[in-house]
Amino acid sequence: MYKLNLLPTELQKDLSIDFKGLVRRVTITITVILLLFSYGVFLFMGYLTQKEISDTEKYLSQISATVKKVEGIKAQRVKNEESTKKFKELLSARLTRFPLLEDLSYNMPVDLWLDNLDMSYVAPAKTPANASGGAAQPQAQGQPAAEKKAPVAPPLPNTLTIEGYSRTVPSVGIFMNNLYRMPYFSSVVLNELKTEESSGNTKFKLSAVLKEGGR
Repeated sequence: MYKLNLLPTELQKDLSIDFKGLVRRVTITITVILLLFSYGVFLFMGYLTQKEISDTEKYLSQISATVKKVEGIKAQRVKNEESTKKFKELLSARLTRFPLLEDLSYNMPVDLWLDNLDMSYVAPAKTPANASGGAAQPQAQGQPAAEKKAPVAPPLPNTLTIEGYSRTVPSVGIFMNNLYRMPYFSSVVLNELKTEESSGNTKFKLSAVLKEGGR
């Protein structure tokens, strides 16, 4: 069966399909969609990158604070080790003095008691020969000045000063004799001896020179 189009030419519709134009429009549409999708992916990736950078900066700030704490702990540890070393040295020195103090208590008369003990370094007295021998000599002309000496450690204590009281004067003499017989001292000198009128007790002060630092 045939269909006839009886409409005028200007009213007749062109039912033919323009495949080339359709392909062109579809291609343009797909291209625009792909561009928009790529732009959206780019924005999303940029957002993720920015968020990752922000998180990394926060993590680095936290790490830097932790590193500072660790460095502070290390510095404190070094100080503690130095303090511990000094304390051990001091404790060792005190332990070496403990037998001396124990023997000192065993050699005290019953009517004698101590009031103060002081262990210090006392420079030996210079004789006239040592004083003349130690005189500084004038520096020769053109000779460079002597270099500064490095600081030295303080000398070890060599003198034990003992102060106390006794009910009788002979007890002080007995105590001095006992000290001189002990293996720690090379000499014992009486510095002060007086009787207090209020109590009648005899106050004394002795200086005992240690042998080689009291060892």
